[in-house]
Amino acid sequence: MAEETLKTPADLAREANEAAQKDLTDLRELASMSSLADSIADLDTLLAHLGGDIAELRTQGYVFKSYLEKKTAVLTDQWREAKPAAQSNMQAVSYDLCREVDALDAEFRNIQGWLTTNPAWACEQLETFKRAVDLAASKARNEQSKIRALFENTAQNAGQTKSQAQDARNCLQTVAEASFKLYPNEDPVAAVKAQWLQDGKNGPKGILYVTDARLLFEQREDVAKEKVLFITTKKERVQKLLIDVPIGAAEKTTESESGALLWHKELLDISFAEGQRVRRAQFKLEEDSATWAALLNRVVSGDIDKERVTPKAMPATPAKPAPTKCSTCSANLDTPILKGMQSIKCPYCGTVMPLS
Repeated sequence: MAEETLKTPADLAREANEAAQKDLTDLRELASMSSLADSIADLDTLLAHLGGDIAELRTQGYVFKSYLEKKTAVLTDQWREAKPAAQSNMQAVSYDLCREVDALDAEFRNIQGWLTTNPAWACEQLETFKRAVDLAASKARNEQSKIRALFENTAQNAGQTKSQAQDARNCLQTVAEASFKLYPNEDPVAAVKAQWLQDGKNGPKGILYVTDARLLFEQREDVAKEKVLFITTKKERVQKLLIDVPIGAAEKTTESESGALLWHKELLDISFAEGQRVRRAQFKLEEDSATWAALLNRVVSGDIDKERVTPKAMPATPAKPAPTKCSTCSANLDTPILKGMQSIKCPYCGTVMPLS
């Protein structure tokens, strides 16, 4: 086994010099407060466009999440108050820190003059210098944290509001690309990528939708069409509606988690009313299932209507009373009317009778 080569004082001094040079460069970057300036600019841009993005969302037909406009107005006011202090503090702190870095830079160049003539002494001085740089870096980070605290809550809430608006935009886009059509006077609420776990582990992948009238699951995925030695050689796009029930048929929702990620619930169990083709379904969501369970409960109860930007338009003609007899075979009907139902199907002859 080869013996390890001992490093000379010159080697140690050269390594210490390179490390100190990097630390000093990093400190100058910290002192410039460039990351903080970027955060301020990003928040400025976000809030400058958020109101227009939400207005465009309304013109595209999304009528829920009425809180978006109010949140944006409050956040804009908060930022208008916090921005001047954040900018002035950042500039003052950066000026002082940059002066401190300049002084350290001069000290560093002085030490570098001894690298060749007295490397051992230079190495000792660089260790002391490193402690000074570390202390200045800690101070810079602390000052940056104090300034960021002036608007961090506003920035987080603005980011959340942007995500909420983006979710609504994605919902509209997903519905526009769906294989089904909305009813007249039906408004989409939300959509999420999901997998219907038909056997607890496997099942079709697609989109779970909730509107103010229905709960739907549409398979939308590429499935293997041909395989050679277990390798897929040809795929086919499958897009078809597998679940379509009145929203009032979703009688119970339960959320749970799978695996070790207990902080994120991803499983959503839904029990449907008697008479529905599917009585129970479990979905694996790409979003938090607890949030979705709460959303479904709000839609079923009607609380979601409090989030409308305008009251729901009423149909031109009032809804018909529920038929008690089939219009074709005259059979007596006792089908319960659930929220979101558009028609009743006679179980005897199959006649479909609209409710409006």
